[in-house]
Amino acid sequence: MLNQNMLGALKVLTQRLEKTNWRVIGSVALALQGINLEPRDIDIETDEKEAVEIIMLLKDDETRPAELKVSGNYESKIWTFGIAGVEVEVIANLRVKHGDNWVASPNLAAPKVVEVGEMKIPLSPLEEQLEMYENLKRKERVQKIREALKEQSSAT
Repeated sequence: MLNQNMLGALKVLTQRLEKTNWRVIGSVALALQGINLEPRDIDIETDEKEAVEIIMLLKDDETRPAELKVSGNYESKIWTFGIAGVEVEVIANLRVKHGDNWVASPNLAAPKVVEVGEMKIPLSPLEEQLEMYENLKRKERVQKIREALKEQSSAT
């Protein structure tokens, strides 16, 4: 469930970034696809080229400049912003380690889009989120995603 601050931050993002290529990943993407949890922040994914434009559009809200983040199975460049009382991380060039190889995140060109009120929010689909959380070894999230995917497939 998303609180009012989260919805307010998403509204700002969808308005300011409407002409850029990005998508929501992580806990907010899960919550917007029906998984019961309370996100603490908003993670948006993009590529390096789009990140330059996004950073300019959000620059007045920047709280932490870019940093290269490498943790276990993931590597990315991250900028942090404070929007509507919510921490927003812009993640560029997300790469995932598979064995000994680093693989670029899936194609940003075909996000799943959900509508919340008047907002159209681009998301990483549950199937991609499942793979991400399996790599992170986040068993509780993996279980919730599998249950949601099973419910969706039995509803169709």
